[in-house]
Amino acid sequence: MMDDYDASGKVPLNLGAPEDFRRVAGILRDAGFTEQAICTRLGIEELHRIDSPFIAKAAKDLEEARDPLASWILLFVLGRPLHRSRLESMLSREELAALRALDLLRLDAARELCVAPVRLVSLAAIPGSGGELLIASDRGNHPDGTPLRPFPDFVFSAHNPLTRQFLSLLPAGPAATVLDLCTGTGVAALAAASSAERVVAVDIAARSAHFAAFNRLLNGVGNVEIMTGDLYEPVAGMSFDRIIAHPPYVPSFYDAPIYRNGGDTGEKVVRRILQGIPEHLNRGGTFHTLGIAMDAEGKLFEERAREWMGGGQDIDLIFALREPKAPEEFGRLLGSRSVGAELQVYERWMQLARSMRIENVVYGALVGHRHPVPRKAQTRRVQFGSGVDARNFERLFGWFDWLEAPGAAERILEVRLRMPPELKLEVTYGAAGGELQPEQFHVVGGGATFPTKVQVDAWVVSVLVGFASGKRGLEVYADLSDRGKVPPGGGKAEFAELLLWLVERDILRLEDPQ
Repeated sequence: MMDDYDASGKVPLNLGAPEDFRRVAGILRDAGFTEQAICTRLGIEELHRIDSPFIAKAAKDLEEARDPLASWILLFVLGRPLHRSRLESMLSREELAALRALDLLRLDAARELCVAPVRLVSLAAIPGSGGELLIASDRGNHPDGTPLRPFPDFVFSAHNPLTRQFLSLLPAGPAATVLDLCTGTGVAALAAASSAERVVAVDIAARSAHFAAFNRLLNGVGNVEIMTGDLYEPVAGMSFDRIIAHPPYVPSFYDAPIYRNGGDTGEKVVRRILQGIPEHLNRGGTFHTLGIAMDAEGKLFEERAREWMGGGQDIDLIFALREPKAPEEFGRLLGSRSVGAELQVYERWMQLARSMRIENVVYGALVGHRHPVPRKAQTRRVQFGSGVDARNFERLFGWFDWLEAPGAAERILEVRLRMPPELKLEVTYGAAGGELQPEQFHVVGGGATFPTKVQVDAWVVSVLVGFASGKRGLEVYADLSDRGKVPPGGGKAEFAELLLWLVERDILRLEDPQ
């Protein structure tokens, strides 16, 4: 290990002169230092695999290559020391000085080696945006390759799968003001800045705020303000059009790094975030969180979340569930990650689970929309499938507005509906009387709101077929009635409720959402 390198000692990175930041960003840009280029040179499909042992051959090839991109991947992405002469041969004196001035490069003169005290990557923060961000975080290893144990205020990477999943949930639409809580590297705030007039990023850890400030300057983003403090304290008396938060949510009974310590149940931070929503979220605004929570005390997590917001009767809530786990299963997982204290952690967790009557540990995204004008609030639990992003939430919130406008049951019978082209029908056949007879019907929705697969009665299939060419609800109801396809007790009101249910699940779509 290099004796002049201590990641937990002096806080790395200097907030230097603007010209130094411009020069360094230009060096990396000119070298083609992009996420795709990094992945291609390392032979990986996704950036979070940069710590995989399978990149060893690619890393060796980079050491033998002499182009600038290879050098930057070795130095900043893989954390390898480079000989001083290698950098001097491809950089001007001013460029080397800029890297050292920002503390992106440290020199061990005795060994004639250069090392980066941080990890620096380029990533497409919002999929499909076309733009990339240069993001510095604490490195996960020492220059000699040995693992670096995270310290209390360790700044976690932005390219890990969970952070990338959170970024995919952020709306691309404009917002005047955005608040990013638990900002870490600042990546979410910087991603949001492209569509916002003003972004405020807050973190309780001064080290994280320092990294976020550095990343803001390196990316030349002028409309992001970095603050240090405990959640809403630095923004007391302020409100925002959008609040985003990827808080620590790992249950912890002992000391843990700030970036992962969610308290005993993992809900300590998210609960306080939700408690502040009514005071800090403007009407018409949205909030977005991702993490672990509990179905407990006889209530679903989203019901408990509404209580934390004081009832939040003017806020629609959608909880997109990724994966539920029984308390016992989650306890074993938690214990397995507590080397040397596996049994103690499991037993303590199970004691907590029994006292709180925890039914499920749930992982997913909780997103809320505050109504521009007061109306009845909606709450839904949906499936967080692959490909889900901010647009799925926006569509379902739009449906809530349609649903809560006066006369929804009457209007659904008057508008034209159509089956989505992605709709699928799965039929299960069984043997009866020597023949195969259909026994079960499952409809897989189009996915414009959220992934849906539901079992329906045979007559509902006739309903869907009736809308194949885009008809009004009353027309289809009359046709089914004439052919005796409507079950007993199925009046217009019940038919309207069925159509509302089908539209919400994207089994039918409005031809004109207006």
